[in-house]
Amino acid sequence: MSSSSNHGALVVVGSGPGIGVHVAAAFASHGFKKIILLSRNAERLLQDADAVKKKSNSAACVHTISTDIADSAKLQQSLAEVDRLLDDTTPLECVLFNAARVDLSKLLEFPVSEVEADLR
Repeated sequence: MSSSSNHGALVVVGSGPGIGVHVAAAFASHGFKKIILLSRNAERLLQDADAVKKKSNSAACVHTISTDIADSAKLQQSLAEVDRLLDDTTPLECVLFNAARVDLSKLLEFPVSEVEADLR
């Protein structure tokens, strides 16, 4: 990834304080003009956006969209909102799909039905 300021937008589906925020900050530091963070937790999204701004020291615009991607209607609404945030000067250049459902379970006792649901 070059440090050119000619980059467009990054969308992070499944933002969080770990991978999502760090990847978003790295992309912002390397000249991405627009960062769009999606997650279920609206309160944490605001913290994530602040963390991206602080870690990247860039002028990137950071937008947040609270959504549950397991709900297809909400996902469609959120993707329409992503489209509205993009324009001719900041095209979508990269998507990080980082969404996960984290649940404690015993090793090798995770129900197959839940694995299938995660992969849908």
